[in-house]
Amino acid sequence: MIWRSLIHAAGLVAMSFGVVGCAVPGPATPPEAMVPLRRSLSLNGGPEGAEAISYLVAGNPMAPRLILIHGTPGAAVGWADFLADPSPGVETVALDRPGFGASGPEGAVTALDGQADRLAH
Repeated sequence: MIWRSLIHAAGLVAMSFGVVGCAVPGPATPPEAMVPLRRSLSLNGGPEGAEAISYLVAGNPMAPRLILIHGTPGAAVGWADFLADPSPGVETVALDRPGFGASGPEGAVTALDGQADRLAH
């Protein structure tokens, strides 16, 4: 239910899909700088029972929300540079898609409709 509110409250959504084999440099911000921004939410919608969805959040929680979605493969820490210095006037959220980064389940959920279904519960 919280994820549904999070998604519906989004003022802006940024989608990024990685391409396997592209030589794209990683963020300059070290992953350990993201530790204070890490949050986790338990979902009960998956076939394996409760699953933890991990996300990073920075910026103004009262402002419009910008949701950043990583590519495949990937993780929320790929957006570290945007989270370390968030744009003024927005709350920036980067989530680990189901089965990626620090989100459950253990195996990657590769189908986008399956990921969306899990986040909508």
